Amino acid sequence: MEGGLDRLTDRERRVLRLLAGGHTVKSAATAEHITDSAANELLRSARRKLGCGSSRDAARRLAASEGPSQQNRDERIVVPEAAVVAEVLASLNKETIAMIASAIASAAAPPRVVSTEPAEGQEIAPGPFTLAVTFDRAMAPRSYSFCQNLEEGAFPQAAGPPQLSADGLTYSLDCVAEAGACYVVRFNSPPYNAFRDAATGTPAQPARLSFAVSAG
Repeated sequence: MEGGLDRLTDRERRVLRLLAGGHTVKSAATAEHITDSAANELLRSARRKLGCGSSRDAARRLAASEGPSQQNRDERIVVPEAAVVAEVLASLNKETIAMIASAIASAAAPPRVVSTEPAEGQEIAPGPFTLAVTFDRAMAPRSYSFCQNLEEGAFPQAAGPPQLSADGLTYSLDCVAEAGACYVVRFNSPPYNAFRDAATGTPAQPARLSFAVSAG
Protein backbone atom coordinates (compact mmCIF):
# COMPACT_ATOMS: atom_id res chain seq x y z
CA MET A 1 0.00 0.00 0.00
CA GLU A 2 1.31 3.46 -0.90
CA GLY A 3 3.03 5.77 1.56
CA GLY A 4 3.27 3.50 4.58
CA LEU A 5 -0.44 2.85 5.03
CA ASP A 6 0.25 -0.88 4.87
CA ARG A 7 2.56 -0.55 7.89
CA LEU A 8 -0.16 0.74 10.23
CA THR A 9 -1.33 -1.61 12.97
CA ASP A 10 -5.03 -2.28 13.53
CA ARG A 11 -5.06 -0.18 16.69
CA GLU A 12 -3.29 2.72 14.99
CA ARG A 13 -5.94 2.60 12.28
CA ARG A 14 -8.77 2.61 14.82
CA VAL A 15 -7.39 5.63 16.66
CA LEU A 16 -6.87 7.49 13.38
CA ARG A 17 -10.44 6.68 12.31
CA LEU A 18 -11.75 8.05 15.58
CA LEU A 19 -9.83 11.29 15.01
CA ALA A 20 -11.20 11.46 11.47
CA GLY A 21 -14.70 11.05 12.91
CA GLY A 22 -14.30 14.11 15.14
CA HIS A 23 -12.90 12.67 18.37
CA THR A 24 -10.18 14.31 20.42
CA VAL A 25 -7.17 12.28 21.54
CA LYS A 26 -8.74 11.96 24.99
CA SER A 27 -12.13 10.74 23.73
CA ALA A 28 -10.43 8.39 21.26
CA ALA A 29 -8.42 6.91 24.13
CA THR A 30 -11.62 6.44 26.11
CA ALA A 31 -13.30 4.72 23.16
CA GLU A 32 -10.32 2.37 22.81
CA HIS A 33 -10.09 1.79 26.58
CA ILE A 34 -6.47 2.95 26.69
CA THR A 35 -4.66 5.82 28.41
CA ASP A 36 -4.16 9.22 26.80
CA SER A 37 -0.41 8.62 26.66
CA ALA A 38 -0.94 5.28 24.91
CA ALA A 39 -3.18 6.99 22.34
CA ASN A 40 -0.56 9.69 21.77
CA GLU A 41 2.13 7.03 21.27
CA LEU A 42 -0.04 5.25 18.69
CA LEU A 43 -0.54 8.53 16.86
CA ARG A 44 3.19 9.33 16.93
CA SER A 45 3.92 5.92 15.45
CA ALA A 46 1.29 6.43 12.75
CA ARG A 47 2.69 9.87 11.86
CA ARG A 48 6.18 8.42 11.47
CA LYS A 49 4.95 5.61 9.22
CA LEU A 50 2.89 7.97 7.06
CA GLY A 51 5.35 10.87 7.08
CA CYS A 52 2.65 13.29 8.29
CA GLY A 53 3.28 16.40 10.34
CA SER A 54 0.12 16.09 12.45
CA SER A 55 -2.23 13.41 13.69
CA ARG A 56 -5.17 15.08 11.94
CA ASP A 57 -3.30 14.93 8.62
CA ALA A 58 -2.59 11.24 9.21
CA ALA A 59 -6.26 10.63 10.05
CA ARG A 60 -7.42 12.43 6.89
CA ARG A 61 -4.97 10.45 4.79
CA LEU A 62 -6.20 7.13 6.15
CA ALA A 63 -9.83 8.20 5.70
CA ALA A 64 -9.18 9.21 2.09
CA SER A 65 -7.56 5.86 1.33
CA GLU A 66 -10.34 3.80 2.89
CA GLY A 67 -13.32 5.83 1.75
CA PRO A 68 -16.59 6.30 3.67
CA SER A 69 -17.73 2.70 3.20
CA GLN A 70 -14.78 1.31 5.15
CA GLN A 71 -15.27 3.78 7.99
CA ASN A 72 -18.95 2.92 8.22
CA ARG A 73 -18.10 -0.77 8.48
CA ASP A 74 -15.76 -0.19 11.41
CA GLU A 75 -17.82 -0.99 14.51
CA ARG A 76 -15.60 1.16 16.69
CA ILE A 77 -16.42 4.37 14.83
CA VAL A 78 -18.83 6.33 17.03
CA VAL A 79 -20.23 9.83 16.75
CA PRO A 80 -18.76 12.05 19.48
CA GLU A 81 -21.21 12.89 22.24
CA ALA A 82 -20.88 16.64 21.66
CA ALA A 83 -21.72 16.19 17.99
CA VAL A 84 -24.82 14.17 18.86
CA VAL A 85 -26.03 16.85 21.28
CA ALA A 86 -25.42 19.59 18.72
CA GLU A 87 -27.34 17.67 16.06
CA VAL A 88 -30.31 17.10 18.38
CA LEU A 89 -30.42 20.74 19.45
CA ALA A 90 -30.22 21.90 15.85
CA SER A 91 -33.29 19.82 15.04
CA LEU A 92 -35.38 21.44 17.76
CA ASN A 93 -37.29 24.66 17.25
CA LYS A 94 -37.27 27.48 19.79
CA GLU A 95 -40.70 26.57 21.18
CA THR A 96 -39.64 22.98 21.89
CA ILE A 97 -36.42 24.10 23.57
CA ALA A 98 -38.39 26.55 25.72
CA MET A 99 -40.81 23.79 26.75
CA ILE A 100 -37.93 21.49 27.72
CA ALA A 101 -36.24 24.24 29.72
CA SER A 102 -39.51 25.04 31.49
CA ALA A 103 -40.08 21.37 32.36
CA ILE A 104 -36.56 21.07 33.79
CA ALA A 105 -37.00 24.23 35.87
CA SER A 106 -40.39 23.04 37.13
CA ALA A 107 -39.01 19.66 38.16
CA ALA A 108 -36.18 21.32 40.09
CA ALA A 109 -38.51 23.65 42.03
CA PRO A 110 -40.42 22.44 45.12
CA PRO A 111 -44.15 21.68 44.83
CA ARG A 112 -46.45 24.62 45.49
CA VAL A 113 -50.09 25.10 46.43
CA VAL A 114 -52.20 26.23 43.47
CA SER A 115 -55.66 26.30 45.09
CA THR A 116 -57.53 25.61 48.31
CA GLU A 117 -61.08 24.92 49.37
CA PRO A 118 -62.31 27.07 51.03
CA ALA A 119 -60.47 29.83 49.19
CA GLU A 120 -58.33 32.36 51.02
CA GLY A 121 -60.55 34.81 52.93
CA GLN A 122 -63.79 32.98 52.14
CA GLU A 123 -66.67 32.79 54.62
CA ILE A 124 -68.37 29.40 54.87
CA ALA A 125 -71.49 28.14 56.63
CA PRO A 126 -71.26 26.29 59.96
CA GLY A 127 -71.29 22.50 59.92
CA PRO A 128 -69.54 19.80 57.88
CA PHE A 129 -67.24 20.92 55.08
CA THR A 130 -64.20 19.63 53.18
CA LEU A 131 -60.85 21.33 53.58
CA ALA A 132 -58.83 20.69 50.40
CA VAL A 133 -55.42 21.74 49.12
CA THR A 134 -54.28 21.21 45.52
CA PHE A 135 -50.64 21.21 44.42
CA ASP A 136 -49.00 21.75 41.04
CA ARG A 137 -47.85 18.11 40.82
CA ALA A 138 -48.55 14.66 42.25
CA MET A 139 -47.80 14.39 45.95
CA ALA A 140 -46.56 11.48 48.05
CA PRO A 141 -49.36 9.32 49.52
CA ARG A 142 -49.98 9.20 53.28
CA SER A 143 -47.62 12.12 53.79
CA TYR A 144 -49.14 15.44 54.85
CA SER A 145 -48.71 18.34 57.27
CA PHE A 146 -51.93 20.25 58.02
CA CYS A 147 -50.52 22.57 60.68
CA GLN A 148 -51.96 24.89 63.33
CA ASN A 149 -50.43 28.01 64.82
CA LEU A 150 -52.24 28.81 68.06
CA GLU A 151 -51.12 32.44 67.90
CA GLU A 152 -52.80 32.92 64.51
CA GLY A 153 -56.15 31.23 65.00
CA ALA A 154 -58.08 28.04 65.57
CA PHE A 155 -57.93 24.84 63.53
CA PRO A 156 -61.20 23.24 62.37
CA GLN A 157 -62.27 19.98 63.98
CA ALA A 158 -61.28 17.08 61.72
CA ALA A 159 -63.81 14.32 61.05
CA GLY A 160 -61.39 11.77 59.59
CA PRO A 161 -57.91 11.29 58.12
CA PRO A 162 -56.77 13.24 55.03
CA GLN A 163 -57.43 11.61 51.66
CA LEU A 164 -55.37 11.92 48.47
CA SER A 165 -57.13 12.23 45.11
CA ALA A 166 -56.60 9.62 42.40
CA ASP A 167 -54.40 11.99 40.38
CA GLY A 168 -52.26 12.70 43.44
CA LEU A 169 -52.75 16.46 43.22
CA THR A 170 -55.27 17.14 46.01
CA TYR A 171 -55.37 16.27 49.69
CA SER A 172 -58.78 16.67 51.35
CA LEU A 173 -59.78 16.61 55.00
CA ASP A 174 -63.39 16.31 56.21
CA CYS A 175 -64.00 18.85 58.97
CA VAL A 176 -66.72 20.50 61.02
CA ALA A 177 -66.90 24.32 61.13
CA GLU A 178 -68.03 26.09 64.29
CA ALA A 179 -70.30 29.12 63.88
CA GLY A 180 -68.46 32.44 64.14
CA ALA A 181 -65.00 30.85 64.13
CA CYS A 182 -61.95 32.15 62.28
CA TYR A 183 -59.59 29.42 61.09
CA VAL A 184 -55.96 29.47 59.99
CA VAL A 185 -54.42 26.39 58.40
CA ARG A 186 -50.82 26.03 57.32
CA PHE A 187 -49.65 23.46 54.78
CA ASN A 188 -46.07 22.52 55.67
CA SER A 189 -44.83 24.68 58.50
CA PRO A 190 -41.23 23.90 59.50
CA PRO A 191 -40.24 21.63 61.08
CA TYR A 192 -43.35 19.83 59.75
CA ASN A 193 -42.79 19.28 56.02
CA ALA A 194 -44.62 16.06 55.16
CA PHE A 195 -46.33 17.37 52.01
CA ARG A 196 -43.77 16.07 49.50
CA ASP A 197 -43.29 15.57 45.77
CA ALA A 198 -44.23 11.98 44.90
CA ALA A 199 -41.36 11.65 42.42
CA THR A 200 -38.48 13.38 44.22
CA GLY A 201 -39.52 13.61 47.87
CA THR A 202 -38.93 17.37 47.82
CA PRO A 203 -41.00 19.15 50.52
CA ALA A 204 -43.66 21.52 49.24
CA GLN A 205 -43.33 25.26 49.73
CA PRO A 206 -45.10 26.31 52.97
CA ALA A 207 -48.49 27.92 52.41
CA ARG A 208 -51.12 29.57 54.62
CA LEU A 209 -54.93 29.63 54.42
CA SER A 210 -57.31 31.71 56.51
CA PHE A 211 -61.11 31.67 56.32
CA ALA A 212 -64.10 32.44 58.51
CA VAL A 213 -67.39 30.82 59.46
CA SER A 214 -70.64 32.73 59.47
CA ALA A 215 -72.59 33.16 62.69
CA GLY A 216 -75.25 30.78 61.46
